[in-house]
Amino acid sequence: MPLPASPLVRSIFPFLLALGVACPLSAQDEEGDVQAGALRVGISYLDITGRHEDAPAMELGYRPERPALGPLSSDVGILVGWDGTLFGFVGTRLPLSPFDWLVLAPTFGAGLYRAGEGIELGSPVEFRSGLEVGLRFSGNSAILLNFYHLSNAGISDRNPGVEVLGLGYSLSW
Repeated sequence: MPLPASPLVRSIFPFLLALGVACPLSAQDEEGDVQAGALRVGISYLDITGRHEDAPAMELGYRPERPALGPLSSDVGILVGWDGTLFGFVGTRLPLSPFDWLVLAPTFGAGLYRAGEGIELGSPVEFRSGLEVGLRFSGNSAILLNFYHLSNAGISDRNPGVEVLGLGYSLSW
């Protein structure tokens, strides 16, 4: 099923612009050298519990290589559902991998949500908390499995929340 064109496309550009301003595609170290980042793409399934109307989605994200604060790294992304759902977020992740080949990181983020024809979560401000597990390959790529909860944390009267499961690919340059 193709993505809805006009309203969705018009909604994506402000999110991408805001995310691009908030999180540049590269950082500089103390010597002024450009630090590479990681691009992540994937498919997700909203509402794996079946409490609401389910919806497939695509995700696109960027993670700067340099830590944001101590061991925390930055995470920025956008989710676009086939039903017009749109969620743009910024957040952090805490890499806990004891091995080079393993990706293990709890994640947390906040962003703006638009339901489109999808699940109404009660507020335009939503929070994302979850866990990312994956396998890192040589050549700076990884296959990732993401599980996260998306809700407004009770900032509005309506807060149904939704669980999301995703499969993704990450490539560092």
